[in-house]
Amino acid sequence: MRTLLDDSLVGILLLASALYAIYSLGPRRLRGRLLAGMAAALRGLSAFPAFGALAQRLRAASADPKGACGGCAGCGPAQPAALPTDHQPPADAAVGRNVAIIAEDPRALDDP
Repeated sequence: MRTLLDDSLVGILLLASALYAIYSLGPRRLRGRLLAGMAAALRGLSAFPAFGALAQRLRAASADPKGACGGCAGCGPAQPAALPTDHQPPADAAVGRNVAIIAEDPRALDDP
């Protein structure tokens, strides 16, 4: 009896982890359909009031479009921030010196 209980518990946990992987890695439309299906299944259990409230929350979650990260629908600002027009990259003296050395003798920077 104990082996049967252990095996069924392991099977339930494996099924739950597979469903979670499909839910989290699957496309957004699949998530919405899964949530709507779970809400419909829980609505059928109207004898328990807690399942009715959970069904309403799942139905609301399935109708709400989420962004790719699962957060808000509008990710990031609408317009990217503009760079200042007076922006100049800093001059690096070592880069100029290395270019001059390479121009004179390309093997000068090789390790001895």
